Amino acid sequence: MQPKLLPDQVLAIDLGLDNLATCVNNIDGSSFILDGKHLKSLNHPYNMCMAQLQSLLDQQQLPRSERMARITINRNPCVHDARMKTARYIVNDGIAHAVGTLIVGCHPGGTLTGILGERYGLRVRRTRGIIHIDSQCA
Repeated sequence: MQPKLLPDQVLAIDLGLDNLATCVNNIDGSSFILDGKHLKSLNHPYNMCMAQLQSLLDQQQLPRSERMARITINRNPCVHDARMKTARYIVNDGIAHAVGTLIVGCHPGGTLTGILGERYGLRVRRTRGIIHIDSQCA
């Protein structure tokens, strides 16, 4: 059974780094903040190691190493999991409040539309920075 979403119910989302997502709705003015420090702590050692390996490869004039690929393959599932949990939390909150419209801060080339549309079976339309979620999937 599809939940009834109301287009005049809005959830505004501001994406960031320390606060991965700061969300507020227009229904009762409630807000929540999703912490992004865990994601930053995953990326910090990865970035340090990749920079060190890349400097060694630059000296040897090589493009990329197998070790760099392994490190990336080990890190990517953790980052993917964090992104999916964040999206799921936002979707669940939106469904609980019957939110029909998400407004996301300026995020050129963003992936939220793909996450919501493909992963959770919601039809997503983007119009001038406003993301509309239709509960009736075709």
